[in-house]
Amino acid sequence: MTTARSLILSALLLALFGCDAADEVPDTDTRPDLARIGGVRDVWGFEFGMDADRERVRSDLGEPVTVSESPAPESASGLEVERWYYDGFHVTFLINVPEEYEHLLAVRIEDPRVPLRGGLRIGMPLDEALELLGDPRVVDGASQVYFYRDSTIEIVAPEAAVESVQLSRALP
Repeated sequence: MTTARSLILSALLLALFGCDAADEVPDTDTRPDLARIGGVRDVWGFEFGMDADRERVRSDLGEPVTVSESPAPESASGLEVERWYYDGFHVTFLINVPEEYEHLLAVRIEDPRVPLRGGLRIGMPLDEALELLGDPRVVDGASQVYFYRDSTIEIVAPEAAVESVQLSRALP
C-alpha cells in the first residue's frame, strides 16, 4: 500500500471513528495483567470473521433493515462507506469502487441481545468493563478505546454503563 493511500485511509478511519491526536493517551501499558480481553477476537460473537465481505455478512445475517452509503472524504476519491443496520447493531464496510474491493471495518453493537463473548456486554457497569479490558489507551469523553495489533475495541459509556461497543479491524 502506498504511503499516500495509507495516509488517506488513516484519515478516513479517524473521521469515521473519532480518534484524535488531542485525545488523552495514558503512558501506562494498554493491557495490564488483570485484563482478560486481548482483542476483538476475544469478544467477537458473530459466525463470520472480521475479514468477511458483504456477501458473507448477508449470508449469515440476512438482509439489513436499512443501508446507508456515503462517499469517503474528497481526498480519498473512489472510496465509499456503506453501513448495514440490523436490530441492535450495524456493520460498516469500506468499499474501493475503482479497484473493486471491500473491507469490513467495524461492527457497532448497541443492544444487550446482540451476543458478545469474554464477559463484555451492553448495559454492564463501566468499572466491570474496565476490569475485563484493563486501562484504555485513549479516553475521549465517554469513549474508552483499546488498540491491539490488528483490532480496536471502543466502549462508549456516557452514564457509567456500557451503551455501545465498537469492534474494528485494521485494514490489510
